[in-house]
Amino acid sequence: MTSSDPAPTHPQPSITAVTRYEIFNCLRGISSPWWGRLDEVTFLEDLYDLDQPTSENGRLPTVRADIQQHRINNYDLPDDWIFEDSRLELSDGPDEVLLAFLARTVHPEVAAGVEEAT
Repeated sequence: MTSSDPAPTHPQPSITAVTRYEIFNCLRGISSPWWGRLDEVTFLEDLYDLDQPTSENGRLPTVRADIQQHRINNYDLPDDWIFEDSRLELSDGPDEVLLAFLARTVHPEVAAGVEEAT
């Protein structure tokens, strides 16, 4: 790349959709949830700004409010909702987003134990 070439804004993901699908299936199959010993909001706070106004539900102002309403108050979303939520970019976003998420799932603060982390 020369100095006159524009820098790419979002590089093409190299982790394929098939690989992402298999990763999500693996996470669905383990005995503890993806948020481990934390609650979902605490887990996600280290990865995302949950207070940004990107809620897909026009009645709720933030992602945090969506989580509160649909996972805590109503419990009307499945545990694996995160894998399909486009705002969080796990299924089709930059590789770095997925890798940061996966690293968080095995972090000692999160993982239920060494065996789960492995």
